[in-house]
Amino acid sequence: MRKDILVLAKSWKEGGFCIAGLELTRTQSGSRMLTHNWIRPVLPKADGSMTGAIPHELCASVSVLDIVTLDGMVHAPTAMQPENWLVPAHDMSVSGCVQKPALLQRFAHEHGGIWHDARTLRDDQIAADMPVGTSGSLRLIAPADLVFSLQLNESSTGIKRRISAAFTHEGRRYRGIPVTEPALTRVFKNQFPHAVGHVVERRLNHGDRYCLTLSLSPAWKDGNRYILGAAVIDYTGYLNRTYG
Repeated sequence: MRKDILVLAKSWKEGGFCIAGLELTRTQSGSRMLTHNWIRPVLPKADGSMTGAIPHELCASVSVLDIVTLDGMVHAPTAMQPENWLVPAHDMSVSGCVQKPALLQRFAHEHGGIWHDARTLRDDQIAADMPVGTSGSLRLIAPADLVFSLQLNESSTGIKRRISAAFTHEGRRYRGIPVTEPALTRVFKNQFPHAVGHVVERRLNHGDRYCLTLSLSPAWKDGNRYILGAAVIDYTGYLNRTYG
């Protein structure tokens, strides 16, 4: 099956990228119309499972706000990620881009609440047994008072840069939501602290004129799912076109 997708997420995942977006359909006149149907391309693994980590060489030319056309797609929903579609392992074809990202404001305001679990200690943490119903694992929201925390973390492979977001949505303040979009790392590349243990807070230039794509992971070994910021989308398009 062929699908046209407006890319609204491109984030680091297991050495590749997780790509996701909203489906575009064709009207009778032939023009494209944006739907509320999320699609996350996934690839088959040798053990029969699926991975959302698309290798860099297959999606290097793809940026947030691009339109990609994918052939041979097969719906492969899971209980935790019903938006998954299996795709053949070939290059993603960019067939256009959105010229007026501000049109996404309506979709961001229509998506309603995001996941929250009062039983966990962190805002990005959702117990795997918490039902999410048919709401799925992807959201496009319009956050208020968006602030990013930049820090350096020690890991087994060296020092890693980490970006997390704090924002208000529907009256609730969320903190410590990891942001895994490469474009934001490029925006802030010279603004990270110089030492582990320090935190620098930064805002983007256009205030609340951004929307945020959130993704809810499958269950981890600790029995929890985690919310990630998979894209920050500038309503002017500047951030995504310049740094994407």
